[in-house]
Amino acid sequence: MIQRNILIIHWAWLSTPVKSAQVQALQAVVRKPVIYHFFKHDKPDREQAFLMWHKHDLGHNVKHLVGGWLVCVQEERLVDHAVRLETVSFSLYNQEVYLSFTQALFKKDDSILKKWQLTESLLKTLRDAGIDIRAISLLVDHQPMSDEHLDFSQSWPLEGFVK
Repeated sequence: MIQRNILIIHWAWLSTPVKSAQVQALQAVVRKPVIYHFFKHDKPDREQAFLMWHKHDLGHNVKHLVGGWLVCVQEERLVDHAVRLETVSFSLYNQEVYLSFTQALFKKDDSILKKWQLTESLLKTLRDAGIDIRAISLLVDHQPMSDEHLDFSQSWPLEGFVK
């Protein structure tokens, strides 16, 4: 009987830090409303969704936000080919994010306007979600996205070019 009580006390003592860590991990994740921006028929449009937002994991948040945006623009038939986000990387002080896709967001024969609208809508989606970065670089297979109309060799400011 005494030995049984000692085991129970010992077990409770070991499980307390684990429960505390689990509670802290759950408190660090919140359900956050986000807005996916896009242009439909040359007019700005949006769709609201909810993401599980990690307070201490910027990479996770960006990955799921951009992934959700990709699904949204593909469902709206603005991107008619399969594009996935491969990796999300950050500069040293998290001022710039590097998004590497499996292929370009747009086709070579897409209009300049369509390419620009897709890029601007991605920037606005990130900006409105409260991602604290200054610039974004779009990559394909970890190389700057290539396009004959828009220059992706340099990073794009998160505030974009739309006023």
